[in-house]
Amino acid sequence: MNPVHCEQLSKSFRSVPAVQQFSLSVRPGEIMALLGPSGCGKTTVLRLIAGFERPDAGRIAIGEREVAAPGLFVPPERRHVGMVFQHYALFPHLSVGDNVAYGLRGKGRQAAVREMLDLVGLGGLERRMPHELSGGQQQRVALARALAPRPAVLLLDEPFSNLDADLRAALRTQVREIIKHVGTTALFVTHDQEEALYMGDRVAVMNAGHLEQAAEPEALFAAPATRFVAEFIGQASFVPAAVTENGLDTELGFVPQPVSAPSGTLVEAVARPDDLVLSADPQGNARIVSRTFRGGEYVYEVALLGSQRTLRCVCNHVHDYAADTRVRVALAPGHALAWFPVSEAR
Repeated sequence: MNPVHCEQLSKSFRSVPAVQQFSLSVRPGEIMALLGPSGCGKTTVLRLIAGFERPDAGRIAIGEREVAAPGLFVPPERRHVGMVFQHYALFPHLSVGDNVAYGLRGKGRQAAVREMLDLVGLGGLERRMPHELSGGQQQRVALARALAPRPAVLLLDEPFSNLDADLRAALRTQVREIIKHVGTTALFVTHDQEEALYMGDRVAVMNAGHLEQAAEPEALFAAPATRFVAEFIGQASFVPAAVTENGLDTELGFVPQPVSAPSGTLVEAVARPDDLVLSADPQGNARIVSRTFRGGEYVYEVALLGSQRTLRCVCNHVHDYAADTRVRVALAPGHALAWFPVSEAR
């Protein structure tokens, strides 16, 4: 039995669809990332599972218990779900210890509080007030509070979005380790691709209220199920190609790989920045349009000569090319490319 099962969920606000026929099952002990652009419906899905919204159609089960279905709605406080909000939602008038103890009952409350605070690395801070903590510490208190009642499912709504980049990277590592240590099944919402690919055992990509694909991060990157997923994950460009008996023939070179389409079929190959090799060449097939410096590397936008097509390429920071420099773009050896029929082009 999966800890969370959503079947054909739909939800609209003022006749505007937010979630449409969404189905997803989360496995025991799994961390599932819900990823997508703003307005795609990912937070609405989380709120439907938590019980903060009622679905217009569909079913939700948490463990063996159905909590939402036609004619059935179990309120949030009876779903045994832990929630970590984007803005922490700590009680400002309660101490750290009292915040963590808020959902607990019985004689073992204080022992459970100490256990949770030790787990999140905040042991000894029980008497501190929330305003005396850093943003990262406040988020860990929120996590301890959500985990203290031993919920069946932990839900996290963009939990790191208010933190600076270095703290966000450090905290997501800590949070993943804590969730795995406890063994809780978790769903978290994010619009950050790097965060989703790092945190999630699987990643569910949403678009316009629909689930596009749910898969392991590596599979999502290497074998996108839809053109939207290919475009959204990894800054993909699309290169025209023709299917041959042995692979794909593109304007950037030949790619030897199995292709499940008849020879002669016209397709568009997915070329991400790491699939391309850039080199200076006065007689090259492209020119530099722009560049973005990212510390250890440059991301170049290059225009292929004789076409309207632009591609993104990544180079080590020592390869410093100015705008309008003539370059050669080629495919990286050994990289298989995903592809889509030309008929799927948007």
